[in-house]
Amino acid sequence: MTMKKKQKNPNIELRSEEVQELMGKVPPVILKVGISIILLFVVLILGACFCIKCKEVVSIPIEVRNLGISIRISPIEMGQILKANTERSFFVRVGDTLVTMVSAHENKLDTTYITAPMEGVAFADVCFQRGDEINPNMVLYVIADSVYQDALAKSLVNDTLGKKLQNGMKVKALVNGVLLTGKITQLYSLRNGFFSVMMKLKQPENKCGVFYFRNIQTSAEIELAEHSLFEKFFLERLKAKYPH
Repeated sequence: MTMKKKQKNPNIELRSEEVQELMGKVPPVILKVGISIILLFVVLILGACFCIKCKEVVSIPIEVRNLGISIRISPIEMGQILKANTERSFFVRVGDTLVTMVSAHENKLDTTYITAPMEGVAFADVCFQRGDEINPNMVLYVIADSVYQDALAKSLVNDTLGKKLQNGMKVKALVNGVLLTGKITQLYSLRNGFFSVMMKLKQPENKCGVFYFRNIQTSAEIELAEHSLFEKFFLERLKAKYPH
C-alpha cells in the first residue's frame, strides 16, 4: 500500500533550475503591452507640458492720474454751508462762486464766498449739503485745467522684472474702487538699474461723469507672456542654474 501511494504522488522538484527559469520568465505579450503603456504615458505627459500654457501675473506699485495742472480748494476758516455746487464735475471760470458759507465773528454771522482761482473743470471731493460744517482741513473741490480721456500711470521696477515686460502687455488696476484696464505704452531702462514703466488705462463708462484721479497710489497687475509648462518649470530652472 505504501508503494502505491508513492507512485500516485511522484516527487516533483519545484526547485530545479528548469522550473525556476520557466517561472521567472514574463510572457512576451505582457512585456510589450506594459512597455507600450509606459511610453504612451510619457508621450502624453511631454505633450501636455508643451501644449498647456500658463499665464504669469505680477503686481507692481503705480501712481495714477488723469488731471493736468490741478489745485485743491479748501475753506480758510470754519463755518457752515449756505449754498454750494454739488455736481460731481462742472466747468468753472476765474471768480465763479463755488461755496457760499456763513461763519461767526465776534457774536455776529458773516457771509463768505469761496471762488474759483483758475479756469478748468471742478470736481467735488466730498459729499456736502446746506448746513454742513466745514473747516480748513477739508478739501471741497479739485480744479484741473484739463482732464485726460485715459488715465496715465507710472511705476519703477527692478531690472529683473523690467526685462520681462514689453510694450502692449495688458494691465489692470483698482483705483478708488474703479477697475481700470489698459496696457504698457513705454519702457525706459534707467542708469540706476531700474526700469521706468508708463501705462495708459481706460476708464469705464460712467453716467455721472468722468472719474478723476490725482496722483493716486495703488497697485496694478500685469499679464506677462504666456509660457508652456515645459518652459516655466524646466527651462527657467536651467537658466537660473546655468546663467551662462
